[in-house]
Amino acid sequence: MKFLKSISLFCVILICGILIGIYATNNLNSHESKEENLEEEAKIKLTQEETLPVNTTKQITTCDTVYLVRSCENGKEPILKQEAIPFYFMGLNKEELIDAVADYEKSPSFTDLEKGFVSMQLISFHPDKITVEKQYEVQEKETVYYLKLENNEIVAYRSDDENVFMTTDLVMDELPDDVQQDIIQIKCFNNLEALYDFLESYTS
Repeated sequence: MKFLKSISLFCVILICGILIGIYATNNLNSHESKEENLEEEAKIKLTQEETLPVNTTKQITTCDTVYLVRSCENGKEPILKQEAIPFYFMGLNKEELIDAVADYEKSPSFTDLEKGFVSMQLISFHPDKITVEKQYEVQEKETVYYLKLENNEIVAYRSDDENVFMTTDLVMDELPDDVQQDIIQIKCFNNLEALYDFLESYTS
């Protein structure tokens, strides 16, 4: 009887050992399968990332781009000033902006032409801020003097001043007719010396 119990116990232990072995083997295989799946997923993800298109979005100017203008006039100290960015400089990348500046050089605004515009170039570029430099050659205006009849008196003015420059001792009726007509139509002199010579020649 004891012998049969021993055999039964042995069989039970053997069966338990076999079951444990089978469980452990399945568990190990399942773990390895999961690792292989994770590695495969990682490879697929890496391959997908490598095949994604590179972001080629251009850096372009917008209406919010800070527009700085450095004005250089006759070799004087440059003046840096912020202005509203022109609409024809918006939505451009650096290369396109360089071309746009070159086009502006060929056909500047009337305001720039009046100021003596010579050239323009792009100094720095960033979508948030660009700097351009404008060169001007300002021609110094010569002061012109002129005579006119005012309140029955002949007075002299300077072209750069709205106030009377000087009164004269000329008497309109004593001047030759052609000179009277010149003064009525406003007689001009290119410099102060020419004005004085004229006054002296008709002053008694």
